[in-house]
Amino acid sequence: MNALSDFSDYDDPDLGTVLILAPHVDLSMVTKALCDLGFQRHPDGDTPHAAAFSFNGARPHVIYSHNPVVDLRVLEVGTVPPPLRRAIQTALPTLSRSRIRADLNGQDERAVLRAIWAATETERMDLIEPLRRLAEFGRGIVAEEAKRGFERLQSMNQARIDVIAGVRLVAVAAVDLAGELMKPEVAQALLARPEDAADIFTADVADAIAAHLEQTPIDLGRGIRAAPQDETDVTAAPAGLLRFDNMLSRPFPRGYRSCAGWLLPDRIWLTWATHDPRHGRVRYDGLIFTGARWLFCPRPYRLIERARSGGA
Repeated sequence: MNALSDFSDYDDPDLGTVLILAPHVDLSMVTKALCDLGFQRHPDGDTPHAAAFSFNGARPHVIYSHNPVVDLRVLEVGTVPPPLRRAIQTALPTLSRSRIRADLNGQDERAVLRAIWAATETERMDLIEPLRRLAEFGRGIVAEEAKRGFERLQSMNQARIDVIAGVRLVAVAAVDLAGELMKPEVAQALLARPEDAADIFTADVADAIAAHLEQTPIDLGRGIRAAPQDETDVTAAPAGLLRFDNMLSRPFPRGYRSCAGWLLPDRIWLTWATHDPRHGRVRYDGLIFTGARWLFCPRPYRLIERARSGGA
C-alpha cells in the first residue's frame, strides 16, 4: 500500500466495489489472473459457479460468482484498494459502465438481461430510469426482470438517502467537537489507544495496530489549528461508503479509499476543511463516531500500512 498515493484513478467509476467480467472470462482465467497478482484461491465452499480468493492469505478478498442463466460473471472487490482493482481490471476483460448501458438498450435479449442484472449488482443509480422504461415498454421476461431491477435500485437509492441524512446529523454534531480539538487536552483525550483498535479496524489488523499503538502512540504533531465554520465544511461517511467513488468519499484524503477495506464498515468517519490564516485552506480528518462514542484517529491508512507490512 505504500505506493498507493501515486495512483491517479481513485475517482474512476469503473473501479467500483463490483467488477462485471466479460462473458467469455471463465473461472480458470480468473484463477490464473488473480494468482499471478498474489491472490490465493480458497477451495472450501467452491462450486463451478463461485470461488473465493484472498491476497497472500489475508485481506483483501475477492469473490467470484457466475450466473449461467445470462452468463453474468461478477467479481466482488470491495475490500481491494483501487490500484489493485485496476491491476485486476487490466488482467481480466471487464464490461465497462458504458458497455452495460449500451447492452441495456440493445436488441439481444440475453445481453439485455445480463445488463439488467449487472446494473443491480453494481448498484447503478444512473440506470434507474432506463430500467423503468424497460419495465414499462419491454416484453416478457425482459420487462419482468427490468421491473425487479428497478424496484431493487429504488430501494437501494432510498437506503442511501437515509444514510446520507443520518450521517449529515453526525456532521452537524461534529462541528463543535472539531472546534474543541484545537485544545490539545481534548484531542489527546479522544485519541485512539490500543484498546480502541478493535472498535475501529477489522479483526485481521486490529491486534497489530493495537500493538503498534502500545509502542508508538499517535503523534498529533502541530495539532488542530483551525475549526470548521459550520456543517458545510464537514463531510461524514460510514467506512463502507469510503470504498468507492461517491459524493461522500471524494472529500476524504485518498488514503481512506485504499484502507477502507480494513475499517469496520458501519463506523462513521469525518473530514473537515478549515481556513488557517497562515496556510490557507487546510483539511483535517480522523474523527470517528462509533455509534456510542467519539474517537480521534488521523490518517488511519498509515496504521494499516504498518500493520500489513509487519510493523515496519
